[in-house]
Amino acid sequence: MPSASRAAARRAAARRAAARALHSRARPRSGSRKRPRVAVLILQTGMRSSELADNLTEVLLVSLSTRGQFQVVGKEVVKTQLGGVEKRVLECVGNRTCVGNVATSLALDYLIVGTLGKLESTWMYNLYFIDAASGGERKRVHRRVKGGLEKLTRSLDRSLAELLKPRVKPGVLLVRGNPSGAKVHIDDQFAGTVPLRRTGLKPGTLRVRVEADGYFPGLRSVTIRAGETTTLDLRLLKVPPRKATWKLYLAWSSLGLSVVAGASAIATGVLSGRRRGVTQAELLADLARRTRLARVANAMIGVSAVAGVTWAALLIFAHKGFFSGGREAQGPRVSFGAAPTRGGAYVSGGVKW
Repeated sequence: MPSASRAAARRAAARRAAARALHSRARPRSGSRKRPRVAVLILQTGMRSSELADNLTEVLLVSLSTRGQFQVVGKEVVKTQLGGVEKRVLECVGNRTCVGNVATSLALDYLIVGTLGKLESTWMYNLYFIDAASGGERKRVHRRVKGGLEKLTRSLDRSLAELLKPRVKPGVLLVRGNPSGAKVHIDDQFAGTVPLRRTGLKPGTLRVRVEADGYFPGLRSVTIRAGETTTLDLRLLKVPPRKATWKLYLAWSSLGLSVVAGASAIATGVLSGRRRGVTQAELLADLARRTRLARVANAMIGVSAVAGVTWAALLIFAHKGFFSGGREAQGPRVSFGAAPTRGGAYVSGGVKW
């Protein structure tokens, strides 16, 4: 296709897109208040002809004018002010002083500048919304679009709407509480430790989880408001010491065994003391019986003594925290020391409960 036909097709596509943009938006409301002045300029990079960029600039200008929020300045006015050379325009966009001079000369409040390129069937563009007073960038949009001019035009229109959205001030979250140094997670992402100050948060609802060893975790939902500081005071509850239940059961079982064994020893001892029989044979048989009972009684006394000592030891250990919290180091502590003296040495030691 000749280059003239391609250029005509681009112009026709741009006009159709501009017409659709005009019909899809409401007419601007008339008002007496002063509206900010804005200029739009799209620069085409990596392509020989700049006609497409001019047509797309016209589309954005039409879209801006139909919104009724701005006074639109034509692209030719901006180009004339910058000398009409695209290289100079690109250099000026990156220079705050140059942008300020252009804004002062044209009485602009804002400047929307874009760059457009194409790689095979993919369009690539950037749009910059520049505050003319400071020369600083308020917002930027970068897009990749696959398809024809209609898709590119619709994407540019959506990007323009995104640029013009009012800026939302971020919020601040301050997390305080007990214990100090507890880990803080915001939306399941580690954020730091208590006390924590997190800035730059988008307004909305966040889930805050605070965790620390030896404490029950705390979970809260926090609403972040634009430009405000939200304070979360979260105090965690300590986890109570774990009771060594089975060890206590063992202690009381030992006591029961000691009592039963002691009672059995007493009963067996009483039976071993009773004599039976008259004849010599009966007396010898009774002596053997009483000897067996006495041995059983002695064994029961030993079992009762061991069970009683076990019961007492388990109760003492439990009372001193030997079984609390699963930390065996809380039991008895042995200390030992030695120091040299004249003609010998002084040795000391002890056990602390």
